[in-house]
Amino acid sequence: MDGSTQELFDDEFTREVRDAYVALRVRGVPDGEATEAILYDQRYSALMSPAHASLLWLALAVAQWQYGSVVDLVRTRALSAIDDDAWLALWAETPHAIERRRAILAAIRTDLGSPAPVAPAIEIEPTHRAEPLNEARRAKSASHLAAIRGKNPDVDFDAPPEVVVNEVARRLDELRAKGGMLTEDERHGTIVALGAMWGEQIARLPDWEWAAVADGDGHGEGNSARALVRRDRGAFVSPLLHMTWYVDDPDATGNVTVALFEAIRDGRAPRGREAGAMLSLRDYAYRLSDLRWPEQRAQLVQRAAGRDRAQPATDSAPDTPGFDSLADTSRCISSGKDPIDQRSDAPATGGPPSAPAVIKRALVLRSLLDHTITGARAETPHDHLESLRASGLWSAAEREEQAVLQTPVADLDPLQVTATSLRAESLACLLWALGRLDEIPAYDAPVDPALLLTLMSSDDVAESGLRPRDEIERARTIAEIWHWRSRTRELLEEGQPFPGVPAFPVKSWDDVVRYVTPQAVKLGFIPNAIDEDFPALGRAYRHLSADDWSRLRSIAMERHLALNWLCGFAPGNQWSATPTET
Repeated sequence: MDGSTQELFDDEFTREVRDAYVALRVRGVPDGEATEAILYDQRYSALMSPAHASLLWLALAVAQWQYGSVVDLVRTRALSAIDDDAWLALWAETPHAIERRRAILAAIRTDLGSPAPVAPAIEIEPTHRAEPLNEARRAKSASHLAAIRGKNPDVDFDAPPEVVVNEVARRLDELRAKGGMLTEDERHGTIVALGAMWGEQIARLPDWEWAAVADGDGHGEGNSARALVRRDRGAFVSPLLHMTWYVDDPDATGNVTVALFEAIRDGRAPRGREAGAMLSLRDYAYRLSDLRWPEQRAQLVQRAAGRDRAQPATDSAPDTPGFDSLADTSRCISSGKDPIDQRSDAPATGGPPSAPAVIKRALVLRSLLDHTITGARAETPHDHLESLRASGLWSAAEREEQAVLQTPVADLDPLQVTATSLRAESLACLLWALGRLDEIPAYDAPVDPALLLTLMSSDDVAESGLRPRDEIERARTIAEIWHWRSRTRELLEEGQPFPGVPAFPVKSWDDVVRYVTPQAVKLGFIPNAIDEDFPALGRAYRHLSADDWSRLRSIAMERHLALNWLCGFAPGNQWSATPTET
């Protein structure tokens, strides 16, 4: 039975991948960056389904081959998917259809093993244009920068760019942490000043300059904005948009002010290679900020290589030909394979908290629990304030936590008391990471706050170190999948319609659970399955009562938060800003 490579695109998912690749090439995006962007956009579909993972690499490989060249990594993974075709049953509904699919894969193998055709002529459709700043705009910019220097005498603007960029990152974290405490004018003014300070450091690099950037159909500076532009017009970045996005978007998980600058400085940031192709670095910066992406990308590569077991991400790319041809947006949770650094207590602008920082956070949570438990039993509220100030822990508590600690328990809102008591689940994860607990309790077993208080004191944990990175990362993944299960139940409770996934054998939220559960068992993320569902209180999770589900959802969310914080997902390691998306 003969097959045709083009038949691969009879599938809706593969057409979507191909069309996305072509659209990026028409915009002048080079192969490596186009590949990275598509892998990122399709990551969830590919990670949920072996069929999607294989089809993603096959569609990319064929699309690239038809356009004249194939990224080595993509070719290798596509051929691996052809060799290990156990996933075909998910792509075909009958034995006859499976044979037809095999014929298509054979045709793809033949094409990928032959010289690529002459690439079709691509007429670049510029999305942005850049023009030099006119005299008036240059004068205004110089005046603005002089005013910023005058208002920030503590900043050495003549220091090496790296020093100034680190200071900008620190102040940006402070600004985000202040949230609604500033007026709109104060917030906007600070963003503009930090953007100008950061942009000025990029302008000090030999290949970059300030320019006026407009949309591709723009006409002059009237509808343009100042941005940093490569002198060869291959890429641009808007400091104002970068700063505004990080401060205002609750989904922004990482401050990449330093990482983005370093990528630009070192020539690692993507750029257009053809005339008229000036790339925005917005999407690149967004991927750089997604702290989950390195692990997810490693899983995509490993799945395509025929490995079932997910492995933690490492600092280095897998030893695969062509991997480095992708634009590198990987950021590991911490560098090297040693346990998380336990020496520095300095707040980070990215990366995991140090052991001393974890100890302080655990002691703050203990104080909150002690206040609500002991204070609730006492005739007069037990006041920890003096001891907290004396030990230096008061400054480690966040504003809302300080408010709870200063308020007699009898005067606290019941919701505050409930929320504080749930912090026992977070504290258990921190104590486990510090080696004070042998294991994190089961996800259907709430922690006893009073028991935790007996397990620690300042002296007990002062010398504690953190478990190895891979243990904490694995615990984080387990917390996330339990939190995901609770969110899936929530979608059902809310009556959210199932969107459907092309070429994926599920028709409902419950189908998704039944599909994911055996994989979670195989990977050791859950102990066993009951009726193709997560086990909870001796029954299938879907059969929990509303009250039981609410309790287990709170357990999973609190532990997910703590473990995400331990893995460095919180901007500036700010506890309350830790994301818990699933």
